[in-house]
Amino acid sequence: ISLLFKNQMEKETHIYQHYIPECYLKNFTFDDKSLFVYRKGNNGKVFPQSISNIAGKKRFYDVDDKFLLEEFKGKNKFIETEVFASGFEPILNDVIQKIIKLCKNWDKKNIYNNVLNEVDKDYFAELIAIQHIRHPNFIENHWNLHKDMYSKRIDIISSFLSMANPQFKNVNKPNLEFDEKYSSALHSNFILDDKWRYDIQEQLAKKIWIFYYTSDNVLTSDNPILLKPHLKQKLSLYSGFWAEGIEIIFPISKNLILTILDEEYFSEKKDLHNTIQF
Repeated sequence: ISLLFKNQMEKETHIYQHYIPECYLKNFTFDDKSLFVYRKGNNGKVFPQSISNIAGKKRFYDVDDKFLLEEFKGKNKFIETEVFASGFEPILNDVIQKIIKLCKNWDKKNIYNNVLNEVDKDYFAELIAIQHIRHPNFIENHWNLHKDMYSKRIDIISSFLSMANPQFKNVNKPNLEFDEKYSSALHSNFILDDKWRYDIQEQLAKKIWIFYYTSDNVLTSDNPILLKPHLKQKLSLYSGFWAEGIEIIFPISKNLILTILDEEYFSEKKDLHNTIQF
């Protein structure tokens, strides 16, 4: 009986999967375990909640066996357990704690010294890129684009056939049915694709980085990487980090915010690059 219970418990691990890591949320807690949560449509109520139960979805990164090669079948939770829980999140935690400690002990007389060396900055830029790619909004946008692209292909092929042969004009256009479970497989491809990660990392690393430290409580959200355009342009699916005049805001802790600025549009702030401002 105990062995059966053990096996059942093992099957239940990593069911609820965070898209915002607990190691990040912990920096906004009031007791290292819980934080105050505000939910839209909750009549403006704020309530305490454990970080283990927020910013996640059940089996969010699980990939169905039917989309896996034979040698990977049964390893449905690889993204959650190996890529994030064992890989990305411990590294993210170490880098964030290093920055927080540095800021707490910062000598205000040395306010114009560099916060991060180039290696650490590149590393942190990559971690921010991974966090952006792992978010539900990312795969939702790309999954919708994926479906739209194939639907338009059918439209183009149907139109071509109708022009090439009049008999096809009376043929009903085929209806596409998409397996929604495939979105997780598509998401895993993006997560494991080095090019996506490095392209965003490169854009972030070359911009102006300014750390703002405050004694007031900084707020974060379940989508903490904010892209704020300063020019009247619509951010496309791909242009966000590349956009002229973009400001990227990333709360690091309840006392620290990182602002990343377009190096051309905000050229007057280049002297503040890689510094802490109070």
